[in-house]
Amino acid sequence: MGVRMPDTNDWYRLFTENAVRRNAANHELGRARYELTQLLVQGQAAGLTVTYMTQLAHVSRETAHKLLREEREEAQPLEELADG
Repeated sequence: MGVRMPDTNDWYRLFTENAVRRNAANHELGRARYELTQLLVQGQAAGLTVTYMTQLAHVSRETAHKLLREEREEAQPLEELADG
């Protein structure tokens, strides 16, 4: 008894289903990353240390500092536009 190989339609369906799952996972990952960034910014504004927040969030200090830096860099051009 051999293993049946999918036919052309099955391959198309399998790859399409996989692509849909990966796109959904990427979307959710982006949402979670944005939420984490906002929590880090708010926590920092509330006086929490990055070390403490990374322990709560289970991320590295490097990741937390990177997200905070990216957020500041994105916000800075907007502040410059508002001032100008």
